[in-house]
Parts: sequence; C-alpha cells; structure tokens
Amino acid sequence: MLLREEVFAFFPFLLTEFLAMNRPARLFLLLLSLLCPSPLLAEDGWTVDYEAARKRAQETNRDLLLEFTGSDWCPPCKALAKRILSQDAFVKQMSRDFVLVKLDYPRDKSKQSKTEIDQNEKLKKSYQIRGYPTVILADAQGIEYDREVGFKGEELRAYVKAKLTLRAQRTGRSIELDSSLFPEQSEDDAAFSALFTALDGRRIQHVILCAGSEEGIQKIDAFLRQFPDSSHREEALYLRAVSYWSMGRYLDAAPAFEIFVRTFPDSRLANLARIRQTQSLLRADRPAQALVAIESYGDALSNAAATQATALSLLGRNEEALKCLDVAIQQNKGSRMAGALGVQRQELAWIGKPLPEFTVTRFGSKESISPSSFRGKVLLIDFWATWCRPCMREMPVVKSMYTKYRDQGFEIFGVSLDTKEDSLSKILASHEMNWPQYFDGKKFDNDLAKLFQVRRVPNAMLVDAEGIVRYASLRGANLDRLVKELIAEAAKSK
Repeated sequence: MLLREEVFAFFPFLLTEFLAMNRPARLFLLLLSLLCPSPLLAEDGWTVDYEAARKRAQETNRDLLLEFTGSDWCPPCKALAKRILSQDAFVKQMSRDFVLVKLDYPRDKSKQSKTEIDQNEKLKKSYQIRGYPTVILADAQGIEYDREVGFKGEELRAYVKAKLTLRAQRTGRSIELDSSLFPEQSEDDAAFSALFTALDGRRIQHVILCAGSEEGIQKIDAFLRQFPDSSHREEALYLRAVSYWSMGRYLDAAPAFEIFVRTFPDSRLANLARIRQTQSLLRADRPAQALVAIESYGDALSNAAATQATALSLLGRNEEALKCLDVAIQQNKGSRMAGALGVQRQELAWIGKPLPEFTVTRFGSKESISPSSFRGKVLLIDFWATWCRPCMREMPVVKSMYTKYRDQGFEIFGVSLDTKEDSLSKILASHEMNWPQYFDGKKFDNDLAKLFQVRRVPNAMLVDAEGIVRYASLRGANLDRLVKELIAEAAKSK
C-alpha cells in the first residue's frame, strides 16, 4: 500500500498511464476515487494506517509520531491540532524524522472505515491510552520512548524542538530546525520562550496558566525589566499575577491583576483578570474592597455575580446577595452558569435560619451528635472529602482555627463525603483532625449533605452560639475574622 509521499513519487508515471486510458475507463476511475477515498490518508502528511506507517518508518529509518485524539469533541485535541499538528511547518519538519499517524476516536465515526475503527480500538488498548490528546513517540517497531498527555499550549517552535530533541537523544544524532520553516527568534522572543518553559506555563485556548513560585516571579520581573517594550509584555504581566494567585498570595495577586487590567484593558484576558482581582480580594478577606472594585469596573466586568454575592454576604448584607444572584440567574437562564449560581443561592439561603434537627453517630465511636451537642458554641460545619484537593489545601487553615479557638467556645463538625472508611481514617490520623466527624460512605447522597442540600465541596457554614447559621459558602481566608467576631458576640451575651 502506498503512503502519500509514495503516490507523489509515482505521479508522472500514473498520469501518463491515466491519459492513455479510453474515456469511459478514466471516468470510471475518477468516480471510484470519489466514492472510495483511501483509508490510509488523514490530513496532508498524515496517515491513519498504523501498520503501513510502521513499515514505512522501517524502510526510511524514521520513527513514529502517534496522535491519539478525539477530533470532534476534545477541546485540547482541537487546540493541539490547530496550533501545532496541522501547521505546514510542523508537517514538513517532522516528516523528515517521523511518520505521522493520526489515531482518531471521534463521536461521529461516519468518515472512518470499520478497519480503521477496529485498528484504533486495538491500539488504544495496547498503548494503554488514558486521556486525550496523547502524543507518543515510538521507534520504527512501534516501541514507545516518550508520551505526552494533554496540551500545555506551547508555541510551535518550542513544541517541534522538544520532540526532535527526544529523537536526537534516542538516536545520538543531532537534529537542527529548518531555518526556512523556523526563522531565528528575536532576543525577546527567545527569552520569553525560555521563561514560559521555566515557569511550566501552559495555554488553554487564550488563557495562560502556570504553577507559580518565588523564583518564577523573580524571572518574570527580570524579563519585564530587560524587555520593557516586548510584544510578550501582556503575557508576562498576566503570568506574574497568576503566579501570585497560584501560590495563594492573594494580597499580592489583587494589585498584580489590577496592573494588568490598567495596562491592557482590551486584552482577551482582561475580564478574567478583573474577576481574579476581585476574587483575590475576597480570598484575602477584603470583601469591602472587592465590592468597590466590582462597582468601579461596571459593565467592563462580566460574570461577577458570584463574587459580588459572596462579598455582600461576608459583609452581613445577605438579602442583597440573594437579590444579586436572582437577577444573574434570570439573565443566564438555562445556562451552566445559572446552575452554578443557583447552587450558591441555596447555600446562602441558609443564613439567618436555625440548624435543622438531625441525629447522627460520630465516626469512630457510638456517640450521638445533634445540633444541641453544640449549643452555646460557635460551630463550623465543614463538608469535605479526602479526594477533594481544595478541601485538603484548606485543611491546615481549618486545623489552625481549631487549635487557636477551641478553648474559647469554638467547635468544628466535619461531614465527610468519602466512600472509603479506610481512606478517611488514615487522613484523620495523619493530619491530627481530632474534631467530630460524620461519615456514611454515600458521597453526595450523604444524609447530612442531602439535608443541607450540599452539591459541592469544600463547603462550610458558620453557626453562632444560638444555633443560627450566620455565614455560608465560606473559604478558609475569611474564617479567622468571622470566628473571632462570633466568639466575642457570644461572650457579650452571657
């Protein structure tokens, strides 16, 4: 069977033979080619036939680049294909050292032959594919030597260079980029590419993410000083802000996002930066400043209802918070956002109400727990799970609150949405979480989760000494101030 480049090599001969045929024969062949497209070819430079590709790789001393994708349903797959794999420079450069194989798992399989579908399912199992996109580099026998799952949003040049470097390491032969396909970068382009790699940066459509570290922030600041007029200044400023955000340094993140918005008010990232700025102020327990920022942005800030409602609630203005959410839910009726806002409204609707009656058994003992068990104490009801990463990130804050205020009339009641008792027991012991817990193994069908209509975690509500819910939908940063206020309030009423 012929691959595309082999067809092109034989083209002059084939054309001569075709023209020598009589007219009915030529028409028949043309019709046949339209009705029976080759199962071997995908886009330009790619094949979908694994065995033919393997044979071709052996004949031409090349490796295999296997793209496992969901072309019509997977957003990262689409982004990788658009920004990297379909680019002419990628295909021309990579085809010199790799046979490119597309292994697609679309929802609409009408354009695939049964042979291709069966082949792809077999390869999915043999290569143990767990996510899409997965790009595998393999030798000509199909033996894998590198795998990358997902797409971080790398630039084309960096992506190609990384793959070629891996082949060079395997073969011991250096590989250079074709300067006609990849012209030399300017100094600031090269510096930003190196910076983005050092930060472990990644792009999801137009959004930029990175892990964040003190060293990374120093490198960003150095880049901004060295290249004040760089075309990458927009991305660098955003990376600086999002680094602070990722590190949980919200008091630094808020002004960093504000600087980005002032510098690039029309950026595609500007609205997200405004939202992150206001959320940073909330997470730093600055709800009043968050409201000021939201109001100052006016129509320039969209999708801010959740943040605004949280700020109002933290300031004791819960009726305004509920009205804010009602308006936003109506405006976004039928959307996923309306659903998320509806969940938040359910949570905030508990504020001002007494705890409902319940009686459960404390995890690890036979002790009964009910609202009366906590009467006279300020109570944090914490819905959480060991499998919930945000829950576990905030657990040190919760634990420090328990240690700090437990002798001042403060208690925590944890409601675990775990399904495995052993996992819960290990975490409770290793983190020394000595406050009462309830567990029934039903996840979101947990009896208390259903009673309190909990649909997401982490989820915490703060109850005063009289058994009235005073705050809901809480995050760790706000706890210290609010607990201190309610303890002082309870002491005055005695």
